[in-house]
Amino acid sequence: MARARIGKLFHLTPLVDDLAPAEDFFNSVFAPLCMMRNYAERFGPRVHNMAFYVYDIDDLADRLQAAGVRITDAGSGTTVFCHPKDTPGMLEFHPATGGAWENVDPRYQPGWKAFAESYWPQHPLGFVRMSHITVVTGDLDAAERLYVDVLDARPLPEQSPTIAGCTSRHYLLGEDTIVEMMDPRGTDTLAARDLERVGPSITGVTFTVRELARAAEWLDMMKAPVTEVSEAEIRLDVERTWGCEYRFTERVLTGDPRV
Repeated sequence: MARARIGKLFHLTPLVDDLAPAEDFFNSVFAPLCMMRNYAERFGPRVHNMAFYVYDIDDLADRLQAAGVRITDAGSGTTVFCHPKDTPGMLEFHPATGGAWENVDPRYQPGWKAFAESYWPQHPLGFVRMSHITVVTGDLDAAERLYVDVLDARPLPEQSPTIAGCTSRHYLLGEDTIVEMMDPRGTDTLAARDLERVGPSITGVTFTVRELARAAEWLDMMKAPVTEVSEAEIRLDVERTWGCEYRFTERVLTGDPRV
């Protein structure tokens, strides 16, 4: 049997305490295509999980269980959720083919590539790609064993963490998603407080933009909750973005194979 292969990032799931202002924020700043609307909340606003498409989900389920990760629906061929206490943050996996989302996800449609190449490059934010997702954990070695040995993630060269004073390792997971695994302990940061409050979890998303100054103008026009602008990046106020810190930068990660 072929070894399961992780595909594209399916979605992140931000939990919010008020859907209307959250939709206003995301629609005005990012101009996304809406695939589904839903609502749920626990432990306060934060990112609940990140989901990936996977080829041969049953093989992946077997590998996760063999590694001691508790999962739902083993052997069912449907969506698999990992227990959040067994992974750094909750992970979800969905069949890349043969699933219901093939009819909903616009990236499965034949005209997607042409649309994506003409739509977002013209957007005033100057979006290039999602640089990386930041996940906090208190055990980088255990996180690496899961990501590299079980999920076949590829380590990137050592580089600076998103939050100064923390320790990070970066991994290419699946086709084109980079995850920053960060240990914030010993720092007086929101990431450290989140680790203490809810355990290992997703705390931030960083986007690469073409021109930081132009992105700053757009964010100001959209009245986005900008809390810091520097030569290196723009940072939004996590207290006003539902527990997930959004950053924008021109920086390219060292060893990023997507460039």
